[in-house]
Amino acid sequence: MQLERILGKGKKGVFYGVENSCNNNLTLEKQIQKAEDFVSICGSKIIKKFIDDKNELLLNNLLVTRKKLLELMQWTVANECDFIICYTEGYLYDDHLGKQKIKKFVAANQIPIILCDKKVLFHPIAILI
Repeated sequence: MQLERILGKGKKGVFYGVENSCNNNLTLEKQIQKAEDFVSICGSKIIKKFIDDKNELLLNNLLVTRKKLLELMQWTVANECDFIICYTEGYLYDDHLGKQKIKKFVAANQIPIILCDKKVLFHPIAILI
């Protein structure tokens, strides 16, 4: 599926970011700005932001390290949302098992995740539009 079919005039999405003091080159503000710039070019908008702090990384424990990611998943299922946008896929999971969990969420709920660093979909899915 092409990004043009997901992003477009009137489409609404949520942003997921990670505040990481270890990587000063990519601040949270830069992540948000790049995501907002990318979706605005297509006429879409970000209606909600979910931010986690990755300083205390515990592998494969979303309940501890990714509380806001879990909130985002619950929120997008309960509310009308066309896409999720994140700067890079490394912010979505900590290991292979975490990556599989995110892919299962995408497939089960048919909510695409866009990676704005590469301008691609995280996991291609077939959505009826």
